[in-house]
Amino acid sequence: DAFALVNFKSAKQSNLPAVLKAKIVSGDQINGEINAKGNVEISKDSNVIFADEASYNKNTKIIKAFGNVKIKNLEIGYLLSPRIEIKDDFSVGDFFDARVFFVDGSYLFSKKMSRLSQEKTMLKKSIFSICPNEEIVQDNSKAGSIFDFATISSTTSSIDKENNNLSSWNSIIKLYEIPVLYIPYLL
Repeated sequence: DAFALVNFKSAKQSNLPAVLKAKIVSGDQINGEINAKGNVEISKDSNVIFADEASYNKNTKIIKAFGNVKIKNLEIGYLLSPRIEIKDDFSVGDFFDARVFFVDGSYLFSKKMSRLSQEKTMLKKSIFSICPNEEIVQDNSKAGSIFDFATISSTTSSIDKENNNLSSWNSIIKLYEIPVLYIPYLL
């Protein structure tokens, strides 16, 4: 069992690096890489990444996590993905075949989710269930398999937290899986 962290006495809270826990940790000082396998846990501030495997490149400051990736975030809920690539400060990154579950049971699926900044996120081929669902709160595996009252499917979407809006292109609004409206641009 391996555990890595910095001396917290000399680091400011906002500048704290990520903490890594795993069954096996190995490193290559020449290439600046750290690899972790087995019950990997990487945490920073209120975010925690769980994965089967992860790698970190000190030169590019990129964390790559593979296999059963789960990210817990106190703001939104949590995200599941088979593979992610994210900056070590968690500010930007890509999440592939991402599934975000919000605390109220609504959810967002996306083929590729790209966090461009802490305020902006781009989504490709997304499905957003806009209705809270207590069944999904209890069992997230039901998301997408039970009939949602309303969903929005889009080829591209943009979330802008700074301006508090969601933009979608080529959107189809469905009620109980029945397409009822096509909107080329939705804001």
